[in-house]
Amino acid sequence: MAALHRIFVEAQDARELEQLRRIANELGVLIVLRHEVMRADSPEREPKPWNAFSDAKDLLAAYLEAVPAEALAGCRRIADPGDARLADTQLETDAKVELKSAFAEAGERLHASLAAQR
Repeated sequence: MAALHRIFVEAQDARELEQLRRIANELGVLIVLRHEVMRADSPEREPKPWNAFSDAKDLLAAYLEAVPAEALAGCRRIADPGDARLADTQLETDAKVELKSAFAEAGERLHASLAAQR
């Protein structure tokens, strides 16, 4: 029974890391699109990439549904469809910092569960 529990914990930790990877990938896409939208606000740059930007926000928000509501608040702010603060680069910084921390914590849990199996 203990072996089964360890396998379950390891699988759960691996799934958490995979979900964080998806979130990190989509956050990267969203940040690039945010910058494209900001540059597109000038009249000489058309068409505006609003549709791709909106889709990336929606996908990031969907990925965030799989993590606890209190986790990754910065990522949730940048994925909020009602948040129009395009020029606020602090949003990006906050999201990246908290995601890096979440990866570190999840990695430590996975390493601890693997070490417990030895």
